[in-house]
Amino acid sequence: MSISIEFLLKHIRPIGLSGYTTFCSSELTTFLVDSLGFGLQDVVIIYAAWRGVALSDKYSADVVECAKDVSNARWSFLQQTSGSTVMFLDGTQLQDLSNANLSQSFTWRPASPIAVAVTIDGTHGGHRICWEAEGFSGNTDGNGKIVHFSGLI
Repeated sequence: MSISIEFLLKHIRPIGLSGYTTFCSSELTTFLVDSLGFGLQDVVIIYAAWRGVALSDKYSADVVECAKDVSNARWSFLQQTSGSTVMFLDGTQLQDLSNANLSQSFTWRPASPIAVAVTIDGTHGGHRICWEAEGFSGNTDGNGKIVHFSGLI
């Protein structure tokens, strides 16, 4: 997988059943349990919440609430940033991004637009929604794993 698990947790959530199935992989489960210390029951609860959002309408308030939860969790454990963007990717997009061979500084354009991306403002907590983004730009580490989100395109 060319996506670091940390990047996945900070910037991506699934949309649609195929997105959910692809996103909630054994690799992610192992990371949540072994690296972050969640119990298996906690993971079941987390996955159920992600499934609910993934299967909801992309125009629902659930998508924005999910992005707020991701951002707040991120800021609780890591440094506060000026904003936090969460992209909702389907199964095909997740597979394509996972298999992409990206340069250190890259722009990724999936075959179909990103259905919805939500940016939460780190100062006042407001949000901005982007429908049908063409893709995003970011950076990889020395091993070719995506580690940084620069912006939507």
